Amino acid sequence: MQSTQLSPANYSVAVITATIGRDSLIRAIESVAAQTYPCTHYVFVDGEQHAEAARAILANYPQVKAIYLPVNTGANGWYNSHILAMSPFVAQEDIICFLDDDNAYCPNHVESIVNAARLYPGVAYVYTLRNFVNRQHEWLMYDDIESLGHYRMQHGIACHIAVNFQGQWIKTTMVNHTPPLIDVNCYALSRPLAQQMAHIWCKQGFGNDAVMFDELNRQKIPCTCTGEYTVDYFWDWQRQNPTMYHHLAKLGIPESKMEEYATEINRTMIQHYVQTAHQGQTPWRKG
Repeated sequence: MQSTQLSPANYSVAVITATIGRDSLIRAIESVAAQTYPCTHYVFVDGEQHAEAARAILANYPQVKAIYLPVNTGANGWYNSHILAMSPFVAQEDIICFLDDDNAYCPNHVESIVNAARLYPGVAYVYTLRNFVNRQHEWLMYDDIESLGHYRMQHGIACHIAVNFQGQWIKTTMVNHTPPLIDVNCYALSRPLAQQMAHIWCKQGFGNDAVMFDELNRQKIPCTCTGEYTVDYFWDWQRQNPTMYHHLAKLGIPESKMEEYATEINRTMIQHYVQTAHQGQTPWRKG
């Protein structure tokens, strides 16, 4: 069997993006183009019905390797699973990274991965940390609660929160049920490992990255974390935390103010969990 470990070298790096031609793809492409370490960007357009919208964007970025799929592989709740699975058989680079079309990389993202791979030559994959950003890609907070990999938070920690709404303090309790996770945008797999594990992406649609992390752990695949927050992840709070939406609605918070309150609540929860589960320390953070 081919070794899945990364070996010290002048690594070549591929970035894989699945898209249906959303405008946010522009920011994703430009963030890859701005990397301080050279990499090749493969954009898979998921279905001929999305080809026109994607082509209008991709025409402005000739450096991108565009792959137009004839069918929508993400239909019926499969999201990007099949594209993630096929990509390491298309890309020929040493390291395979992933980037959703509504997220972006910080300029040193790929370089931080390569540096970690060189520092720990026995690993088969590297992962980074992420920032939460809003729809305008303005920084909100570090993700010190979800995509922490082997530094995962404990389950069931209750956080008591007081929300000041129009001078009235409203109290609520939130409980952390975050599963162990490395977000797909934070992964960097050796190509042999990506090929070996390709079928794992296809076990489910939404949440396929958590399934992948479970399997990597089960097989005890060696890895390391860069300790750097180099993924700007769009925190779509309503979709990712519907429980919080219902909490705010019950508290009487108007829709126009919900995102503001949700952001502050999430910051408070993160601070509480770090203090409770890790005595105020962030061992996953470099330096």
